[in-house]
Amino acid sequence: MLIVTSMIGCSAPAHHAIIGTWKSDAERTLQSMRQVDDLSPNARSRFEDDFYGHLIVEYRVDTVRARFDNAAYDTGYQPYEVVAVSDGEIVTREWNEILQIFETSTTYIDDECIYGISAEYEFSEYFCPVE
Repeated sequence: MLIVTSMIGCSAPAHHAIIGTWKSDAERTLQSMRQVDDLSPNARSRFEDDFYGHLIVEYRVDTVRARFDNAAYDTGYQPYEVVAVSDGEIVTREWNEILQIFETSTTYIDDECIYGISAEYEFSEYFCPVE
């Protein structure tokens, strides 16, 4: 079993708020996207054409898995660690299989759902619990 540690070397368990299975919420994500004024018409059209709502992310205590319900993509379970927890957000370091590096990302808590902010377009992609 992998021991999850923070960047400063202290043992830090995964934060309970992200443990579970989450599915992209297309409606909430597109609502956030429509708030971005300078998004190109091409990008806007691509995102509105059944782009969101298919990514499923499963956080376990020390591993995370991402897959799509409409494509043959599955990362398998990859290690992650909780770096910081504050009111309403959790910072993690997760393995990027494409770049073969750990990347830091922030997950925000919004009622019963979570979201991350797109670095490129600066809108939120929402994920809600899978029942």
